[in-house]
Amino acid sequence: MARTYKPRIRYVAETRAAQTEWHRDRCLDALASDRASDEKLREAGGAMAALAAALDAHGARPATPPQIDRDIGSPNGVVAFVQRREYEQLADGTVVVEQAYVAPARLAHDEAWKYTSHAADPAHAGLVAFMTASQERARTEHEARLEARAKKLAKRAAAAAKQIAVTLTADEEFVAAEKFGQAKKAAERARTVKQQVADLYRHGFYYPGGRIAGGGYDAFGEFLGDGVLRSHLDPMLAFWPQILPRKDRLRVGNEKTFVGGGDSKALMLTAPYHVLDMKRLGAIIVELDSNWTSVEDLMTALREKFESWAMPNFITGRMDHGQFVRPHLIWILEQTVWNDVRRQEADADGNLRWVGDKRCRKAPIDFYHRIQRALVGKLIDLGADPAQHNVYKTKGATSPFFTCVIANGVNRHRLGRRKPAADGTVDARPCLMDALDLHVDEADMARRAHIVRSQIGSTPSNEIWNRVGAELMPTVYRELAISRPEFVAAGSTQQRLAGYFDSLVRPALEAELGASDELDRILDRRTTFAARYCAADKHKERTGRRGRDRDTRFTMPTAEERQQEAGRRSREQNSDVLFQKYVIAVKEAMKATGCIRKPAFIKAMIDSKAFKKSYAYNTFEKACHHLGIEFHQAVGRYIVRPASSTLIKTSCPSNGQSRYRRQTVRLSPTENGRVPTPACLIARCRPNAGLDSIATRTGYA
Repeated sequence: MARTYKPRIRYVAETRAAQTEWHRDRCLDALASDRASDEKLREAGGAMAALAAALDAHGARPATPPQIDRDIGSPNGVVAFVQRREYEQLADGTVVVEQAYVAPARLAHDEAWKYTSHAADPAHAGLVAFMTASQERARTEHEARLEARAKKLAKRAAAAAKQIAVTLTADEEFVAAEKFGQAKKAAERARTVKQQVADLYRHGFYYPGGRIAGGGYDAFGEFLGDGVLRSHLDPMLAFWPQILPRKDRLRVGNEKTFVGGGDSKALMLTAPYHVLDMKRLGAIIVELDSNWTSVEDLMTALREKFESWAMPNFITGRMDHGQFVRPHLIWILEQTVWNDVRRQEADADGNLRWVGDKRCRKAPIDFYHRIQRALVGKLIDLGADPAQHNVYKTKGATSPFFTCVIANGVNRHRLGRRKPAADGTVDARPCLMDALDLHVDEADMARRAHIVRSQIGSTPSNEIWNRVGAELMPTVYRELAISRPEFVAAGSTQQRLAGYFDSLVRPALEAELGASDELDRILDRRTTFAARYCAADKHKERTGRRGRDRDTRFTMPTAEERQQEAGRRSREQNSDVLFQKYVIAVKEAMKATGCIRKPAFIKAMIDSKAFKKSYAYNTFEKACHHLGIEFHQAVGRYIVRPASSTLIKTSCPSNGQSRYRRQTVRLSPTENGRVPTPACLIARCRPNAGLDSIATRTGYA
């Protein structure tokens, strides 16, 4: 049977000439889209030049949203607090060095690198030269790849033109059309992403307005210059994209509750929320649940906590109606922490598989989290979150939706001291461990956070209100508990009771807070509420009525009435007490004989006159069921069901027959540690068999 030759490249045209023309146009389009610019197209002449001239002659502005709305501006930006060193020589020749901060400056594209202390640093100059050379080398390599691709496309078109035309079947045409559609969508998506990145570099960032990042934003744009992004404004900001993972592992989100991937890291860096690289921890994040009137106030509070070298590198937050809302503090680490320990994880099918690297050590990871907790403990007074929910997710430093404050652009941070080098030299630079107290109590952090949050935003009247409540409410509870005659007499009216409470707490409050109209007003409101609380029986939901309908708070019963009330029991209470006595009697009988017989036990109870005859007969089954006693051949057995027990297997003769039945017995050690005799063996033995003989025969005596 002859084999049918099928070329690898399918024709999209019917003839070879049409196929050659299609490939030639495709190669020219690819070459033009990769290398041709607007200026070269205008110089090319022909229809494209005429169209470009017509567009230039039109008076309207181009329909490019970022270019139209470039002048809108943004309430957020990049603010740099630059450290300056001031030297002062004393009379004795001593030189004193002081770290000072100049006024904050908002960085722009024409002022890049201006407000940073790295400008006079030779190492920084070398870094800039290295980055410039790297960019030039990358641009040259990119152009070489474009030329190689153009040659490859031309060669592929020439080879495809020599192929033999093949008529496709209906199924093959359907499959080819489906694959062509998928390829077209992928190419369109790639071109769209590429165009979006080009627009971001050329026109800046633009947001049309809407709800995002937990708040509403009007339309705004952020243009820092042609080809300039936020990460280009300061050397410390350039480290932020570096510590984040690559495009395939980077996770960002428009809201804090959801993050996902993307097609371009440049576009993903403009998202509001960024997730750190989980395999190499390059930063420490502390979230402050507080609002600040200005960035300067927050910087002042942080300088009281840290020295200049220990300040966070970034502070990211949102400027909302003149307030700096819920900022995040970010410390960039000089050396990342490897976080990929060897572990087992379950896949989608539930199968366990080993992931991670066995060379990764857990001690540096634990030390990283210890430093993070110590930072939170030190910043509790500023509103740090003691729960530490978002230790890996933060407000992006390169996101135009937030303001990024460069609080420390001089140095990155080290967690602890390094070991001495081989030549004996020791790195004496300070580390975060030197500025923190690593002995942090989680319970104390939660308690301090509760106190801070209860006082944030409080006014003097709020403090008086809380102090009056702290003095008044314990007094009210005490009066309700003891029911003094004065309290009962004042309970005749609500106004009189409020005055009674006022007379109890006012002297102490005036001695502490001083007499004022504000105190009088708050006392009147709180004492009136306390009187209404007592008169409306609000306390009875907590203390319980105990089955009585009388209000004993504002009545003074006599001694005889109190004795009658105390001696009176409800029917349910008397029944429960009597039943418990009956249960105790059954339990004592079981302990004495190891088994129980209903006729003998009831006769003994009637003879002792402990219970009535009818009650003894009617309650016997209920008491045995309560104790777990079951009967067989008129002999009861006691099944022990403790929380901690031992399972054993026993074999006992049933009804005097020669065959045995398997029985599972639960045994628990007693208080002295001995295993008791399994009384349940009686159930399957002869009625006349004694406990001692059974225990001896089975070996559990």
